[in-house]
Amino acid sequence: MTTAAAIPAAHRDNIMRGVGFAAIAFFLLAVMNLIAKLLSGQHHVIEIAFYRNLVSVIPFLAYILITKRHYLFRTGTPKALGARATIGTLSLITTFAAFQALPMAEATVLLFTTSLISPALAFFILKEPIGPYRWAAILTGFIGVGLMVGVAGFTGPLYGIGLGIAAACMHACLGLLLRIMKSESPITVTFYFVLIGMLITGVFMPFIAVTPTWQNLGLLVITGICGGLAQLCLSLAFKNAPPAAVAPVNYTGLIWSTGFDLIIWHHLPGWPVFAGAALICGANLFILYREALKNRQAMKAMHNGA
Repeated sequence: MTTAAAIPAAHRDNIMRGVGFAAIAFFLLAVMNLIAKLLSGQHHVIEIAFYRNLVSVIPFLAYILITKRHYLFRTGTPKALGARATIGTLSLITTFAAFQALPMAEATVLLFTTSLISPALAFFILKEPIGPYRWAAILTGFIGVGLMVGVAGFTGPLYGIGLGIAAACMHACLGLLLRIMKSESPITVTFYFVLIGMLITGVFMPFIAVTPTWQNLGLLVITGICGGLAQLCLSLAFKNAPPAAVAPVNYTGLIWSTGFDLIIWHHLPGWPVFAGAALICGANLFILYREALKNRQAMKAMHNGA
């Protein structure tokens, strides 16, 4: 049953704007993961995550201080913000490790399960309604995952598959937390994410740090820039649209990842990967369609009741 409080929330959503920010974010994340994979032979994934957060935190801190918008340091959801930053740091490290172990396209497809897990989490935790059609789409997506793994479409090791699925679960939790923090400024959310992430990974730097070459230093800086902008775009995406609408956009990452695999490593995934990805992408698109339909119906009901 749609409550009175749910209708204004739907009215505040801007699905297309949220999807647009998500598309930009997932492209930037693909570039970030590409660079992290290239660097993983010389630098530990935790070290790459540290530089990624260090480079990202500087412009956000400078922006707040220069513009004197000190209110951006304040948050009304400190526990959710802390949990988001901690889980986000773990998911970043796990994601880098998955891309290190697997071809980019295969790791990307495993991360597609995020968009299957997110609506289910929203249903059980946020009590957002999910109809039988979207449940069927979620089930279809998981059948696609089983097809990819069960038909030996993957060329990477089993632990790489485990890392990819673990990262997807954490990404889904991040989307849920961003939805809970919808009233927070995207700058505040992103700033504390990269700040706490820098502090967590910084603890390990004395034990794993390697002095980067000038070339690698430049790549580490680009990783931080892409990661920071991607997090800001994701915050804006979830601020404008619910997880069920934003999460499916991550399938666009397969385009970039497959291209990177072909151009740099001359690797093309087997047919089970593409077949499974097609099922997942189809399920994701259907979830997006149902979410847009639900919002249109809510808007129509609100106008009819006015």
